[in-house]
Amino acid sequence: FGRLKDGVKRATRLVTQLLTMARLDPDNRSRPFLPVDMTQLARSVAEDLSPIAEQKHIHLWAVSETPTVVVANEDALRLLMTNLCDNALRYTPEGGEIRIETLIKDTEASIRVCDNGPGIPEEDLPKVFERFYRVDKARSRAAGGTGLGLSIVQDTVKKRGGTVSAANRAGGGAGFTVRWP
Repeated sequence: FGRLKDGVKRATRLVTQLLTMARLDPDNRSRPFLPVDMTQLARSVAEDLSPIAEQKHIHLWAVSETPTVVVANEDALRLLMTNLCDNALRYTPEGGEIRIETLIKDTEASIRVCDNGPGIPEEDLPKVFERFYRVDKARSRAAGGTGLGLSIVQDTVKKRGGTVSAANRAGGGAGFTVRWP
């Protein structure tokens, strides 16, 4: 019964993510681009995910050194930040830290989500944005992962003329950086 229940949760999450991908299609113009304060949005995402972070005793917070207002689709930005943080929450060990950084420099906006988890094996870094790809399949399945979250992030960013990258951090953990004009 437990395995069946977990399977239903995974299927529900998969369908939800596929529907989200369809909603974010660039031909769907139902949501206008409006000014969005990325710092405030990052704080809101951190607050929304705080119950999950608190369960794992993970410190999740948002930081910004400059005002970060962009013209964008707020729902797409929220989904992007949520997927990056959700991924970090899955792999950051109990007692860890996750930081959401927002920045606007010159004509480029960026979001960076960093954690102090185990990082990503070097051979897997180029593949993490592929649909249905999971670095640690057994752990991902146990955590309810579908392998779509980072793919959705990449699709969302590319459709808006930006880039997303993943890298291991020098002190340990992984960092995901999103940039767009």
